[in-house]
Amino acid sequence: MKSILGATLLIFSSQILAQSPACTGPGENKVSWPTDDPVWEMCYLRPSDSSAAQGSSLEIRDVYYNGHLVMEKSHVPMLFANYSTSTCYRDWKNTNSDFLRADQVENPTRPAYTTCDVSTSQTKAVFNCPFKDVNDPSYPNGANVGNAADCFQGVQVEKYADHMVLTTNHSAAWYKYSSRYTFYLDGRIQPRFGFGNSDGTNHGITHWHHAYWRVNFDIDGPENDEMYINDTVQSTEFFDFRVQRPTQSWSVIDSVSGRGYRIEPTAEDYLVGTDPGGDGYHEVDVMATKYKIVAGLGIPEYSDTPGSNNLGNCTMNENALVNGESLAGEDVVFWYRTAVNDIANLSLNCKSGGPIYYPIGDWTRDLIFENGFEMP
Repeated sequence: MKSILGATLLIFSSQILAQSPACTGPGENKVSWPTDDPVWEMCYLRPSDSSAAQGSSLEIRDVYYNGHLVMEKSHVPMLFANYSTSTCYRDWKNTNSDFLRADQVENPTRPAYTTCDVSTSQTKAVFNCPFKDVNDPSYPNGANVGNAADCFQGVQVEKYADHMVLTTNHSAAWYKYSSRYTFYLDGRIQPRFGFGNSDGTNHGITHWHHAYWRVNFDIDGPENDEMYINDTVQSTEFFDFRVQRPTQSWSVIDSVSGRGYRIEPTAEDYLVGTDPGGDGYHEVDVMATKYKIVAGLGIPEYSDTPGSNNLGNCTMNENALVNGESLAGEDVVFWYRTAVNDIANLSLNCKSGGPIYYPIGDWTRDLIFENGFEMP
């Protein structure tokens, strides 16, 4: 009996996730969550290390969920400040800015506070870290939010029981921008981009801010991705608009594995439509394009002006990105616009927006066995 039991018992050695990011490139930092037995693993870069001409905010790369590749890269290579006076700037995104760090990474009791988090007054500026407390009666000479010793530049990681948050703050002159990604146990991803003003410059002019995420999902690898508007597959590159209807969404699905992600707008993203200034700028909400390498430069196409980011070049030309190429079975890149409206003298408070990504299909963890099976 003992020999029979011994022959039938299989004991296998250590189990490891099928795939995991290396994060060995310049500026890359690896993060895993939960710290033990991770569900999410990825690389992140602070704004000053991000790719694209003059940066692309908080950048995440090689993002894995339960050992499956979700995206090759997500970042914000296009950012604009568009004034009602017809002045317009294409802002840079590679200047780190101080913000208040969390008290700890694991289950912090005090989260990170960016310019956007503390800027809640329509008429009072928060200035630089440590930020001015706009609710203090003796503002601006009163209390600060936080202590100077807690101000830092970079990316704050916060790990909670059911989600992880990555946060940064960066600046373009008086404008302070915040960027966050929240990752949940159930596979949801929520990017958020905040638009703030540190000292009130140009507060008296109505203007709009626009940011475009560029997301190269690469689900289970760069090939075989299909792009959908609602439930209809798209065979060629397209741009689209947010029309408030209950089922509006866009999806990227790997045609082999069936895994994918559905992108849905949040309520804030319906507040500012395309081309709010009526000057022909920023006329689309989303774009889907084939992954492209810029001819003659050998770099990925990160904007409508490949390889450049001129301050005065504010006319975002969607036709430079969406030019009729096939999406069938290709490496698909998705672009998503979020925007806010700052009304003259009434909108100094920071505002933010961004979509939610929902997983599609079976993302169950696949395990491999380091040494196969062993028999006693």
